[in-house]
Amino acid sequence: MSPSLSPFAKTLRLASWLGAGLCLVPSAMPQAVEPGELLLAEDFRRHDSYTRERLPLNRGWQARVAHGIWTRTPDGVQSLETPGHQPVLVVEGSFGDVVVELEFRYRAEPGKWAACRVSATHTELQPRSYAASVWANVDYHSRAVGLVLEHDQWSGTVTQVARTMTEITPDTWHKLRFTIVGDRATASLDGKEIKGSFPTFAGPKNSLWLATGLSAHELRRLRVYAARPAAGSAAAHPLNGISGAGLPHSELPVTVAVTRSPASDSLAAPPQSAAHFQPQTKP
Repeated sequence: MSPSLSPFAKTLRLASWLGAGLCLVPSAMPQAVEPGELLLAEDFRRHDSYTRERLPLNRGWQARVAHGIWTRTPDGVQSLETPGHQPVLVVEGSFGDVVVELEFRYRAEPGKWAACRVSATHTELQPRSYAASVWANVDYHSRAVGLVLEHDQWSGTVTQVARTMTEITPDTWHKLRFTIVGDRATASLDGKEIKGSFPTFAGPKNSLWLATGLSAHELRRLRVYAARPAAGSAAAHPLNGISGAGLPHSELPVTVAVTRSPASDSLAAPPQSAAHFQPQTKP
């Protein structure tokens, strides 16, 4: 028979059990994250145009064209489509937990859809997918309209992790922010925010893929920072508490069957969902 414990000893044991249990329960409140060390500040002024050959940026980063025509403008860089694919500019450099900021605007053109996408990935560790992507989608039928957070596996599924409706007006500069910390991410457009969690969001990255719709678009003020906990916040996990289990039903990851559409790296599907598909073109 176990020796009888005094009331004080029982209190200590109960406290130790509760403490151990609480260590296993994540905080219900997300911790604030802010930009830390500046990894890249790019205003797209050093080159008149971009090519498929890698061109130097600052701090050891490089840029190359994957698709489309990219030329300098007084404000930044403009994308124009070429047959067969939406414009994509690849910015290469090493990063982990990150805050990415980018401003964009688009011109409304009949018969040409508009959107801006920022995708982060590691081309060696994940050679056939974007680890994490955010879309600011005006009228592209293969994604939900509005602000969309997703994982895109080129030869498998596209998983919509979070989404919200928001207005994206033409001929207006919009600010997109994309924060990834571990397997959790937040994205905001002009201050309106979504958040979610997906396993592929975690891990090192070596490139950002900046994509636009088929109408004329401009990008400016690309900033890449190492993510850090905001001053005064707990540092255990900067985005603690935003896993899918705590999200509203409309923000839980979803998949729906669709097929690739021409002249893009995207999908033709009902605009409310991400998708399982048979890809016909490389993203």
